[in-house]
Amino acid sequence: MRRRIKHRQIPRETKAKLRSFTKTLILIITITALIDVQLSYILAFLDKDPAITLSERIVEVLLGVILGYLAKAYFETKQEKKQELDEYKAVMRYEGADGETEDEGHG
Repeated sequence: MRRRIKHRQIPRETKAKLRSFTKTLILIITITALIDVQLSYILAFLDKDPAITLSERIVEVLLGVILGYLAKAYFETKQEKKQELDEYKAVMRYEGADGETEDEGHG
């Protein structure tokens, strides 16, 4: 008889919703920041000095948000793959302890 190893984890549907929300939020922030940068260039064209500082700050925030999102996505993916590998190894160890696989037991 085969036993499934259960891990406490977030359901896939919830993970998918969170990922799609995060991607949408990052997209909105990126588009808003790019529009703001363009508007600050228009202000700079009109000889408004704070526009240069505003552009620099917007780009800094944009880079911070994007780099933070990329780091989060990388570590989440890495953790998921590690969990899958651990589960696979645990199943292989369990099957090896029985001395037979599912096919051998029913054939």
